Parts: sequence; C-alpha cells; structure tokens
Amino acid sequence: MKIIKFIFIAAVLSCCLLLVSGCKGKTDENNIPDKVKINDESVTVKEGSSEIKAGESLKWPEKLMVNMPEPKCKITAVLKDDKTGQCTAAFAELSNEDAKAYVEKLKSNGYSGGMELQDANSILFSGIDGKGSQACFVYNTAAKEGTISYEPKASTESDNNTEKSRN
Repeated sequence: MKIIKFIFIAAVLSCCLLLVSGCKGKTDENNIPDKVKINDESVTVKEGSSEIKAGESLKWPEKLMVNMPEPKCKITAVLKDDKTGQCTAAFAELSNEDAKAYVEKLKSNGYSGGMELQDANSILFSGIDGKGSQACFVYNTAAKEGTISYEPKASTESDNNTEKSRN
C-alpha cells in the first residue's frame, strides 16, 4: 500500500510538472526533467519559487511553519513558496486525540477568529495570530490524514508606508 501511494504521488507530481513546464526543460539520462529530483525517500519538483516534496516520512518544515507546533504524525508532502512564505504540509497517521490536541495548541499559540468545525468525519480549524499570519488545519478522522497550512501576513504597500513614516 505504501509503495502504491508513493508511486501515485510521484505520478501526480510528474503530471503537475509537465503541465507547468510544457516539457521544455533539460533531461538527464533517465529522461526525467531537471526540475524533478528523485531519491530513495522522496520526490521533489521545483518551479520558480515553488517546491513540492513528497515521500513517506519527511521532516516537519519548522522554519517555514512559524509559530506552528509540530504534529505527532508522518509528514508525507510539503508544498512551499519561497516568494510568499506560504507552506502546506500533508500528513498521515495522526490519531483523533492528537488532532484535537493540535487544534488546542494552535489556539494557545494565538490563532483565533477563523473557522472551527468538528464532526464525526473531520476536524477543521483556521485562525489568524496577532501578527496577521494565518493557520489552517484540515483532518479526516477516518483516514487519519490531512493538511496543515501556514501563510504569513502579506506585506502591503500601506504597511510599508506606515513603517517608513515611523522611522
């Protein structure tokens, strides 16, 4: 089952790459576009400032998930955009109790004012912290998997002007 899941993720990532790049990149001996890196543990696709990494057991992207606690689960994919600072981690093997505890950790880290829903099938939570950064947690209780997303507050022209006037 794990091998099938890994092959499926690799196939989806490859299709995404083909759609984005239009098959115009250089290729290596294995005829894989140079934007795709495959090793024994993961597949990475990079396009511009965006990167998708998929595998069975990736590391929690601690530096990208500012003020977000590390969940007690397997990280299976990480999607990041270096330009915007946005990051999404897909996860598996998270117990229902740990999912509920994760939502409470987000709240204790200052995320609030968004949406919260818990039913027999899912747990959803979104919130904004005091700095304007957003967090989103989506969990499927039957599959014991989901996603965690982080988006830093977007810097706007008015924010920059306000900061300049303070100096």
